[in-house]
This record gives sequence, structure tokens and C-alpha cells, in this order.
Amino acid sequence: MLRRFSGLILYALITVLVISIYLENPPLLEKTEQLFQDTIFRLRGSRAVGEDIVIVGIDDASLERMGKWPWNRDKIGELVEAVSAQDAKTILLDLTFESDEYQQRSGYTDSLANSLSRAGKVIVGYYFSKTELPPQGMIFPDGLARSAYISISNPESFSRFPPIGASALKPPARSIADSSAYLGFINIIPDIDRIVRWHPLIVGYRGEFYPSAPVMAAAHYLGAERHEIGVHVGRSIIMAGREIPTDRRGRLVVNYGGPEKTFKYYSASDIMNKNISPRELTGKLVIIGYTAFTATDIFSTPVTRRLPGVELLANVIENIIHGSTIKGMSNQCNVNLLVLALI
Repeated sequence: MLRRFSGLILYALITVLVISIYLENPPLLEKTEQLFQDTIFRLRGSRAVGEDIVIVGIDDASLERMGKWPWNRDKIGELVEAVSAQDAKTILLDLTFESDEYQQRSGYTDSLANSLSRAGKVIVGYYFSKTELPPQGMIFPDGLARSAYISISNPESFSRFPPIGASALKPPARSIADSSAYLGFINIIPDIDRIVRWHPLIVGYRGEFYPSAPVMAAAHYLGAERHEIGVHVGRSIIMAGREIPTDRRGRLVVNYGGPEKTFKYYSASDIMNKNISPRELTGKLVIIGYTAFTATDIFSTPVTRRLPGVELLANVIENIIHGSTIKGMSNQCNVNLLVLALI
């Protein structure tokens, strides 16, 4: 019976192969890939992620001891300086600081900017929008331009492999942006089933291309100069000789280490009150984010249904720094190889 239908099966597989040559990411094959990857993650379980990336959470204990959320920006500055005093190598603020008249008028914005300048190693996050329009006449801070990709190989390929496009960028207030080491976007984008499997490492806006916060945090931690951070369109991000593989749209398939608390957490209040060893954070990449019970940036992933956004970013940074990236099958060549293997 099998022999009788073997020709038909072979014909069907060859047909899929031919169609896949002409179609980018066929939905059925893409869904199959997602299910396959999710299953592999569940079967593999957790893996070691090292101790060089840690999270400082503005948690419930911090709110109880230091005051309710949101904190004024000067208090965020105090936290940054407390982390910096521990001689952390790189600090990423998984928080946003758009222009705010009250914070500016009260001096809190400038206070945070001064703390960032003194630290000299802080990457500040911001969001982009795919639907909103920017305010008319908006002038971007120098800190944003200073963080854009300037090294792009085969830029003509953007017409074939366009990255995610933004309709608006929402950078921090000017003094904060210009006092940061770099800026990077912190958008997290789930698939249609609400599971986060990938992270964009590049976004396009009006002919310029900007990196995500994990890219710039990893680059700073690795000592990469700005001219050493580039894009190989449709293939990878280049960083001081390292190649971080992406899909054709500049997205990294996230190789998750495990569920929540795979990375080590510290309470912001313990840092500010000096309740930990004075060298506990020395040489580490520290991500500061809001982790209290009321946090809304909680995401589903292939390994857990509740992963804080700050730890999702930690996974992306770990993938880049430790080279633990994976290559998705959504690359057309890999889809074809899969079909050939079945044949």
C-alpha cells in the first residue's frame, strides 16, 4: 500500500519545495516551525545562562520601602548611581522617559540626566510605534542619532528584506537622551498567538535604522565601538567581529534560558540601602526594570506563560554576548532543506 502511494507522496513534497522557492515564509510552514521550536524548548528544559547578566527589579519591597510607583526621575537617578557605585560594567534602563513638563519643571529630569552622565555607562530604553504619527515639528535629540546604525553592508537589499518599520519614535527627553551612553528600543512583539519567539534587532524610520536596547547593551558590555556595530541586511548584525544571526527582517529567534528567575534578581531597595555586598555587581551587565506585582509587561514564551519583559530582554542580551543564538527555519533555504530531508 505504501509503495502504491509513494509516487504521490514524493510529488506532493516536491510541489511544496517548488512553491517554497517562490513564497517567503509560507504561513503553514511558518506555523509548523513555531510548533516545532516550542516543542524543542519544552523538551530541552532550562539551560545555564551564566552570572554576568543580572536584573535589579523595582519590586513590591522597593515600593513599600522607597515610595509608590511611579517614582520621580531623581529617585531613578539615585538607583542608577547606587548600581554604578558597585562598579557594574554596563547598565540598561528598561524604563522610558519621554518629555514630561512636571518632571522637567521640578528638576527631576535634569537630576536623572546628571546621574547618567556621572555613570557614563547607561543605555536608556524607548519605544517606537507602528501606528502613531510623531508630533509635528519634533526634533530628535542628538543621543538618538548617535545610536543609529552607521555601518550597513549591501543596503540595497533593504528593498528585498525590509526590517520592521516605525511610524514614530518616542525617544527620552533631550537631556536624558544626550546623557546616556546609547539609546535602544525596548519593544517586545508577540506572534499572532501572543507568544514571543523573536526580538527585532533593527527598526527602520525615515531612511535611518536603529538598534534595539539589547544590541546596544551587549555592544557596550563587549567594548564594541559604534563603527564596529553594523547590519548585514537580511542575514545578521555584526558586532566587533561577532555575527549575530537574524532572519531576513533583522529579527533574532530568542534562545530562552528558562522560566522566570532563570537570571538572578536583586531588589532595588537592597541596592539603594546597601544591603548587599559592595562588589556584588562588579563587572556585570545590570538591567533595571519595574517588576512589582502591578507590572503589565508580562509575556508568554515557548518556555513559560509569564516572563517579565525585563527578563525577556536579559535573554536576548545573553544570546548576543554568549553566542547562544539559534537560527530559525523561516530562512527560505532552511525551509527547502527541511523538505529535502523529508524527501
